[in-house]
Amino acid sequence: MATMTTKLLLKLISCELCENICGRGVCLPCCSVQACRGCATKKVLSAKKCWNCNENVKTEEFVNDMDLRNAVDELKENKTCSLKTKLRLMARANACRLTDQFSSKRNSVELPNRQAILEDKPNDKVTEIETTNRIPKSFAYKTESDSCTSDKSRSLKKTGLRPIVIDGCNVAFEHGNNEDLSVKGIELIVEYFLNRGHDTVVAFLPEDRFDEVYDPVECFILHSLKKKGQLVCPPSNTYDDRMILDYATNNSAIVVSRDKFRDIYQATPSYRQVIEHSTLVPTFIADSVYFPEDPQGRGGKSLDELLRF
Repeated sequence: MATMTTKLLLKLISCELCENICGRGVCLPCCSVQACRGCATKKVLSAKKCWNCNENVKTEEFVNDMDLRNAVDELKENKTCSLKTKLRLMARANACRLTDQFSSKRNSVELPNRQAILEDKPNDKVTEIETTNRIPKSFAYKTESDSCTSDKSRSLKKTGLRPIVIDGCNVAFEHGNNEDLSVKGIELIVEYFLNRGHDTVVAFLPEDRFDEVYDPVECFILHSLKKKGQLVCPPSNTYDDRMILDYATNNSAIVVSRDKFRDIYQATPSYRQVIEHSTLVPTFIADSVYFPEDPQGRGGKSLDELLRF
């Protein structure tokens, strides 16, 4: 996701004429430019056209921008805006243009600290190298030469936290009470493991499921995850469960899913080690996710031990 520092938030709720926080914010139907109602009225009565795209416009065509007004009210009351409000601002038609204007004024682009948007803390700089490292390796099936390379790399002892691969469709339906595809479920799990310090966290969601999401906030979440390399969308005609297990096997990753993978367990012995010993089952309570401290039962590895090489 693009940064949501306080400066960017203020840009998204500011009048494009007086550059102050919008008072009774409105937008114009021609190009979604925003302004205070008073500023917009004065400008349009004088020029008889939009100050951004020069289309002819009348004051009675102004649209009360409720997302903008609600964000302004929330900021004044709480000194910040909730994640939901920020996402609605970013889903508006003029958000890309305003964000580009904001970015162009900065001498260097600062990538967001992943907690900045959630906690509204000052944005910490993150290098492009650190962000690139979060992008998962290819999940294409191995060729014979790839297999040799993979065996050599496996012989080197790995350290640190293991990659995480999420069964996106499975956890999204689980968060939606097995009735709706809830993108929030995927986001909660991604954030959980990023907050624990994992560098690689990636969810698999088939293309057809991706295309079924219409809610603007959820669409924005999906596109944000995909842009950061935390979501991949296999073609709809492929078996995503097999791709998930293949990725986990090749990368010594932990699989997050409530699926038992019974059909694959019987058909493909090479995946049995991952299914038996490298899976985690999430539990959702409202908008919180929990994992057992003893995922393998008595005598097995603890959660902390399982998540490390």
